[in-house]
Amino acid sequence: FRGFAATIKSTKNSIASCKKQLALHGKIPTIVFATDFNNNHGYTQNQRVEVAQVEAEPLMSVEEIKNKYADLLEE
Repeated sequence: FRGFAATIKSTKNSIASCKKQLALHGKIPTIVFATDFNNNHGYTQNQRVEVAQVEAEPLMSVEEIKNKYADLLEE
């Protein structure tokens, strides 16, 4: 088996390359490609979510809102 390791690796890489081209050209569904690569080629799907704290502006009072939009109320 060890004598064939390089050949097997090269063959797997060639197959993976063909699958990538098929997916890029729409010949196979992307979900099929992604699942295949996760199961057969050592890829993983990771999702990273970052949450940042943002300073909120203070709420406007009713009077401030009326003043801001007074010209709209006159029409």
